[in-house]
Amino acid sequence: MRLRGLEQLDDPRKGGVNMNLVFVALLLTAPAQEKNEAEELYRKMEKQLTAAKTLQVSFEMDIPSDKGGKFKGILWLADGNKLRMDISGEMAGQKVKLEIVSDGTKLKASGSEMPKPMEQATQKKLKDNVVTVMTRAGLFAGLFFPIIITDPEEQPKELDADAMFGVSEFKLGPKEKIGQQEAQVLEYTLTLTEAGRKKLMSVSVWLDAKTNLPLQRVLLVQEYSGPRKLDHRLSY
Repeated sequence: MRLRGLEQLDDPRKGGVNMNLVFVALLLTAPAQEKNEAEELYRKMEKQLTAAKTLQVSFEMDIPSDKGGKFKGILWLADGNKLRMDISGEMAGQKVKLEIVSDGTKLKASGSEMPKPMEQATQKKLKDNVVTVMTRAGLFAGLFFPIIITDPEEQPKELDADAMFGVSEFKLGPKEKIGQQEAQVLEYTLTLTEAGRKKLMSVSVWLDAKTNLPLQRVLLVQEYSGPRKLDHRLSY
């Protein structure tokens, strides 16, 4: 026996809806909603930090490998591309110290790994670029890539951290504690693009459940010798 109601529902010519299309639409909608929830949480955090007129962030970083190291530092950042960053620690068994200051026009850098102090024009998007790097890859990535300091032997150029540090494939992880603070784990893929080359990293970030600010970030970088872990902790 065939039910006329279902026949009409499945026949668009009779004012019905094609059930096959409805079923496909439901399959496509469910994962998208889950993905949007995770990405919305991330974008909210990014928007908070981008909108801040001033930022003061203390950070620690651990790179567990033979050539890795441990660092700690503090960043002051303000509108008008004003910045101060102090970093100290150890890299491959050697003491490292670095100081970077921008008054909004000129940027000066000095440190143990530099033969002499360096001075260059402050990039016009310095504050935006630093915040983008901090939210996506961690502050130290801004030093490995020419986001804060550009190569003095090359022609200075304006850089776009948003294009260099792409984020995608957001997923919600479990809720955990960082010290005494409740945190929501968020996972995503970071794509680093430089000179036409791309490198993928798996990133986990712990967002404070109350402030939505990042408390800790772990990056897994795929090297030839295997994955390399970078552990980055923040406080505000």
